[in-house]
Amino acid sequence: MKNEQTVAWAWVLENASLIEGIVKKLSNGSVLDFEDLRSDVLVRLVEKWPNYDKKKSSPSTWIWWQTLAVRKQLLKKHRSFSSLKEDHKVQNPAAIAIVQLKEIKQMSTAEEWAAVAFMAQGFDGSKLGQLCGCAPFSARRRAARLRERYNQAT
Repeated sequence: MKNEQTVAWAWVLENASLIEGIVKKLSNGSVLDFEDLRSDVLVRLVEKWPNYDKKKSSPSTWIWWQTLAVRKQLLKKHRSFSSLKEDHKVQNPAAIAIVQLKEIKQMSTAEEWAAVAFMAQGFDGSKLGQLCGCAPFSARRRAARLRERYNQAT
């Protein structure tokens, strides 16, 4: 008799490209890191393997639902962390900054993010406009629009 987990891992490897595509699709546009979501999905697929019934659903359907479940758990953890950073006095400022920057980057356009990145590096005036490919006031306006959108979202 084969070890159930070995069979599960073999199935996961066989369907690796399908898993990768579904995880990519469900991680796009969210605050979740693709690598984290993928690794948690792989573990869940192996754990839940005994529950998979090939007669009831295709591999893509089952992977989709398992990925949604993992995504929901990770988003819940992310929300808990976000509320913790506001309520808890002892916290890691670098970790909070990374989460906040990731949120801001995901809601920005490429032009807005470029303007913000160059401004953060200390560029101003004509150099800022030159780097962004527009007038300096346009670059500052892009950063202001992004800040306003972020403030409305939070």
